[in-house]
Amino acid sequence: MFLRNIKINNTEKYKQELLSLPKIELTGIVKYDPERKGLKDNSTCCVIEVEQELIDFYRNMVNVRYGINLIKPPWKAHISVIQQNLDRNSELLQNFWKKYEGLEVDYSYYPFPRFTGDTSNREHYTGRYWFLSAECDLFYKIREELGLKTNFAPHITIGKYQKN
Repeated sequence: MFLRNIKINNTEKYKQELLSLPKIELTGIVKYDPERKGLKDNSTCCVIEVEQELIDFYRNMVNVRYGINLIKPPWKAHISVIQQNLDRNSELLQNFWKKYEGLEVDYSYYPFPRFTGDTSNREHYTGRYWFLSAECDLFYKIREELGLKTNFAPHITIGKYQKN
């Protein structure tokens, strides 16, 4: 049973401490329009696929450490770059879509699982989605080239908590 007793008193200090830890560097593969069963429209989806064993390891670690059972994500392990409906006829998509298809790209991640709400000042922490904070220069470059906001924090989802 998931006990919601994970409390962060000074969220800004916690965030700074986490971000000062060493990161692990790996490589992934850029994929545009990957197969995403269960989505109605994935025509403008771009991800950086990462090793499945990575999220399997961390999901198991969270399950053992906190005594919960995270649900495995339905898609291959990835960093989401774009997950929104974009106009396929726009000039930017015409010029840049699939520009990096299949490219091997370096990324890094912080080796501590986080959960939604862990650094916010919300009164109740949900812990519904668990993830690893990541960094990847190409993540921002792809979004910028397509005229999208670049103020998002890349992450690797490791699982979702669901009450029984």
